[in-house]
Amino acid sequence: MAPDSLQQQLKTLLELQIVDERIAKLTSQRETLVRRRKQVDAAQKQHDDALAAKQHAHQAAQVEQRSKATELRGLQDRLAKYEEQQRNARDANEYTALTSQIATTTKVIDAMEEQAIAAMLGVDEAAEALEQERQTCEQERSTANAERARLDGTAQKLDAELNKTRAARDARAQLVPAKLLSDYATWRERRGMTMVARLIGDTCEGCHLSLPPQKALEIRRWDRIYTCPACYRILFPIDEILPDASDSSSNPPQ
Repeated sequence: MAPDSLQQQLKTLLELQIVDERIAKLTSQRETLVRRRKQVDAAQKQHDDALAAKQHAHQAAQVEQRSKATELRGLQDRLAKYEEQQRNARDANEYTALTSQIATTTKVIDAMEEQAIAAMLGVDEAAEALEQERQTCEQERSTANAERARLDGTAQKLDAELNKTRAARDARAQLVPAKLLSDYATWRERRGMTMVARLIGDTCEGCHLSLPPQKALEIRRWDRIYTCPACYRILFPIDEILPDASDSSSNPPQ
């Protein structure tokens, strides 16, 4: 066949494959960004949940402190009532009974005062822990927002590059014969790998098999399609290396 027929068809298919590999790479990078974005959001949620827990603990400590203070005031009021009744006792028996009640209530008040003090200290400790967690959460939120902005900016660049590359892919696909394009799509779907491998010298770039020199010369006659006997890819003999999907010049900023 003439060099501009089979050779050109396979060259166009190889170029399409290179574009598809580029799309796959960009898509993988985009998915990595999405996963990282979810990790950032999850980490921020953990800090938000921790802050909410500290807020709840502080509120619970305040409720406990108010409860102890209210109970203490009630006991103190009761003690004052007993003392007033004792001062106005009608006889020795009533005086003795009130003395016992006063002693018992005083002990309860002493214990309750300790509990009230502990509750006040608990409020202070909870407030300090809440403030520390709030500061940590604010710092983490600031860091997370900066990371989100960076990730979103990179994602926008990747999306733009993907749209551009997909448009180039569509244009390139139109130049490939329908049957060859169909075979190519089926191959990629079933095998999940490239269909065309460059033959560099006498080596298959796909699986690195070295072909006999005579076979390599035969393939370069372009009289028909040849496949690698090891990986079954279509062999495309080439002397000038085409840019591929790993070309650093086409990588988007990270």
